[in-house]
Order: sequence, then C-alpha cells, then structure tokens
Amino acid sequence: MTNIYKQSAKTILNGYWLRSITVVMFTLGVSYFPAIIMQIVLALTETPVQSTIGTAFLLFGSAVGTLLAAPVSLGFNRILWLRTDGQAPSLSEVLYLYGNPRLLLKYLGLYILKTLIVAVPAGVVASPALIITVALEGYLDSANELMVAVISLGMLALFFIATLLLVLQSVRYSLLDFVFIKHSDKSVGFILSACSKLCLKRFKLIVSIYFSFIGWILLNATGFGQLYTTPYLSAALASAARQFNVQDEYNDGLAEKTEVAPV
Repeated sequence: MTNIYKQSAKTILNGYWLRSITVVMFTLGVSYFPAIIMQIVLALTETPVQSTIGTAFLLFGSAVGTLLAAPVSLGFNRILWLRTDGQAPSLSEVLYLYGNPRLLLKYLGLYILKTLIVAVPAGVVASPALIITVALEGYLDSANELMVAVISLGMLALFFIATLLLVLQSVRYSLLDFVFIKHSDKSVGFILSACSKLCLKRFKLIVSIYFSFIGWILLNATGFGQLYTTPYLSAALASAARQFNVQDEYNDGLAEKTEVAPV
C-alpha cells in the first residue's frame, strides 16, 4: 500500500527535484543561522561554549532557528499539497506565511503547542530516570551487581517507554501541516483535534509510510541523505493526506445522502 504513496511522491516531485533540494537547503540554512550567530557572539566575547551562558546562547539560537524554519517547511508542504491537486505553484510559496503576519503567528503558536504535546509526555517519563541516575551515581559504584542490574533495567525501561511515547505522539501529529493548510481559518484547538483524529484513524498506514523510509531516516541521522529524503517523505505524506481528505469527504457525502434518503 505504501508503494502507492511513494510512487505518487515521485510523480509530485517529477521535474521539481532541484527546486525541492533548494528549499531543503534554504530551510536548513535558516534553522542553523541563529545558532551560528550565537557561536560568533560567544567567540567574540571569549565565552566558553561549555559554560552555562554559552549553552544557553546556543539553545536559544537553536530554538529561534527552529521557529524561523518551521513556516518555510510549511510553505514547502503547501507546494506539495497543491501539486497533489494538479496545480503548479511557484517556489515563492514557501514564504507565503511571512506575507500574512496574523496567520504566521497562529502557525507558530500551533507549532509550539504541537512540540510541547509531543515532547512533554516523553519528558515526564524520562525525567525520573535521569534524576535517579544522578542521585544514585555514587551509590551504584559500591552496590552489588544484582542491584546495579535491576536499577539499570528500570532506567532502560523508562527510557524505552519515553521513546515509544515520543514516536507515538510524533505520528499522531505528523500531518499537522496539511491539516493547517486545509483549515487555516479554523481555531488552533480545532486543527490540533482534527489532526489527532485523522492520524489516529490512519495510524497504521502512516506508520507504514514512515517505516518504508526507515533506511533513509537512519541515513539522515548520520547527516547524509536529508536533501533527498525530506522532499520524498514529505511528498508521500502530502499524497496520503490528500487521499485521506478525499476519502473522508466522500464518506461524509455518503453519510449525508443516507440521512436524507427517502424511506
């Protein structure tokens, strides 16, 4: 089933690969630029990167970069969404949110909320493991092997659950950009709820799409393949989102006809 979306993604990107790679490079540049500026500031002020101030500066730069790049990623997803409908939008569409400050602020708020919803549950589960590890650091050196093994297994279990929660929540909101594109006039709460319901309804299929890209995703973790994988995976998700939308509208139409059908 996933091959349909991968083939559709190739069709969407046909004749568009170079522009897609350009957008990905631009997005990466936007996301890294603030952190680079922070590093320059630290170098000029001779502030150690490992210090508390240095770490805070770099984290701040990374956060700003992520927020600046998010609307660009949405713009690219909007291009892919329009191409699934046979349209040919220009490359300038990647910056369409920056021409609408109200919509831009709404999306940034939505993006921050999504990030918190995805990350906080995993953080809540992982935090006790980190706290216990730090608290027992001295004790573990003198504890017997059985106790160390039990504590280690407990920590690993917590980290595994945290990772699982992070993955599940990520999939749950994986189509958020496309839901926002379709319902940008709706409230943030409506968009989050609609995305959650859509992704949970098609959960297995979305997971299978990601799983079919697992090799490329692992390659991305090494720093290679991102220029190819990002547009390819995004186009596959855009194709899936478009099909889900068409199917849901068709099913809703059938339901309405059934309700008004004469007895």
